[in-house]
Amino acid sequence: MKRRPSLPLALALTGALAVVVARRSHAPVEPDPPSEAAALAAPLPETLVLRSAAKRRIALEVAAGRRSLVEAAALFGALNRVPPEPARLSSYPSDPYPHLPRRTEEEWLCRQVISHAERVLVDRPAEAAAAVARLEAEFWDELRRHGVVRLPDDAGLPPARELLEQARTAMNATRRQSLERRCPLE
Repeated sequence: MKRRPSLPLALALTGALAVVVARRSHAPVEPDPPSEAAALAAPLPETLVLRSAAKRRIALEVAAGRRSLVEAAALFGALNRVPPEPARLSSYPSDPYPHLPRRTEEEWLCRQVISHAERVLVDRPAEAAAAVARLEAEFWDELRRHGVVRLPDDAGLPPARELLEQARTAMNATRRQSLERRCPLE
C-alpha cells in the first residue's frame, strides 16, 4: 500500500496552527509608542507657541530698556505658570552666566530673561552684549539693595492671558503654524 506524503504534512501543519492559535494572548495589544520623529513632527500646543512669542516680545522690550529686569522676570514667571508649565532645567549644560547666582526662583527668572534678551539679539552682537551687561548690572544692583531679588507684585502687571492674547494678535496664522512645528524658547 502506498502512503500519501501529503496526509502527514497536512496533520503536522494543522497541529502547528493549533499551537500558534492556542498561544495567542487575548490581552489587548498596545500600540508601539510613537517614534521620536513622529513626536518631533507633532504640532506644539498653541499655549507653548504663544508663551514663546510673548517671552520674545518681553525680551525685546527689556533689551531695549523699555522694561526693567525684575518686571520682565515677573512677567516670565506669570507666563510659566500658564499650563502646560514648561520644564525647568536644573542646570545648564554649559552655564552662560556662571557668575550670577541662581538660589531662588526670582534669580532663575532673571537669568531666563537675560538669556532670552541675548538670544533675541543674536544677529546684533554689540547690542546683545550691551543689553546683557546692563541687565546683569540691574541684577547685582537688586541684590545689593535688598539682599535678594524682589519681583514686583503681579497686580501692577498685565495678566499672563493678556500677554498670550497680544502674542496671538501679533502673529499671523501662518507664522503661528510654522512655530508650532518647532521647539519654542522656554
